Amino acid sequence: MSDIKTLRTPRFILRPVIADDAPWIAHEIANPDVQRMLTRPPHPYTLKDAQEFVEQSAQRTDVFVIQGKNPMGIVSCRNELGYWLAKPCWRKGVVPEAASAVVDHHFQSGGADLNSGHFTDNPASAAVLSKLGFQNTHVENAFCNFRGVQVPMQRMILTHQDWLARRTLPHLTTPRLTLRPMTADDAPALAALAGVLDVARMIFRAKVPWPEDEVRDFIHDWRWQDDLGFRLGIYLKDTLIGSVGISKVPDIFYFFDQSHWGRGYASEALHVFLTACYARFAIDDIEADVFHDNPASMLVLERLGFEKTGNGMGTSAARLEPAPVSLYRLTQERFGANP
Repeated sequence: MSDIKTLRTPRFILRPVIADDAPWIAHEIANPDVQRMLTRPPHPYTLKDAQEFVEQSAQRTDVFVIQGKNPMGIVSCRNELGYWLAKPCWRKGVVPEAASAVVDHHFQSGGADLNSGHFTDNPASAAVLSKLGFQNTHVENAFCNFRGVQVPMQRMILTHQDWLARRTLPHLTTPRLTLRPMTADDAPALAALAGVLDVARMIFRAKVPWPEDEVRDFIHDWRWQDDLGFRLGIYLKDTLIGSVGISKVPDIFYFFDQSHWGRGYASEALHVFLTACYARFAIDDIEADVFHDNPASMLVLERLGFEKTGNGMGTSAARLEPAPVSLYRLTQERFGANP
């Protein structure tokens, strides 16, 4: 890796280890819930152990402290990705954000395929590695100093080819359709097909008519960034006929030009889109909501395996007031049973 000293993410700075890090490292690794998921730290873990780690790591360009308002954890990445996080920082999306930046830096600097692994009783780490694109290889036993026994470890790998594929903009195809990121050049067509009452009233942001400058902002706001929270255009040959997207919730949404309703395009596009989302992201359930006066869309969701979970109220820029919606959820297991 190149001699870069600092990486940045939207929320964090990833910096080198310094001598002042030893006390907090010793304190956080000594937490049993942290140490029981690690192989290398000795037990009990002392300040001297942390000082030795700092001395060994201070000159390395592949060991980073995750620095927010306070230091939060460590990510290392030579030919193997490793990380740990202080327990107060768990379940806040810290490791996926930090590790993604470190993995990108590794491959962008010419690094080789990456190995990693997690104890099989650590589903949170399994989800992180899967989201980064790692694939399972085999299970082996690894000695955990804290537990004092051999523990089954799921080994995983992320190849350069797989990493590169995940950084590439998605182009999905079906027998009749292509799904790909939209650009500002699509704004006139999108405004024309969505800015009519029968379409606009079924989605949350479209107006009647829908000004093209607002449509360009819409396309920009939902642009592909290799994470949940994006939309793709749906094209019949080279003609834009609709759009499908997924939020960070995750919640799926879609619409089509009304001249193309009733031809099975929605089921066709959503099936390939959902397949790609489940394969690419560490998600189990996907939600959706449909206005009660849109029974055709309800039928599409139900055919894909969505189950109704309740009712609520939804808003649309093309409706004068909130209106009733049906709430749906699709599990990955149920989707897989509905090819």
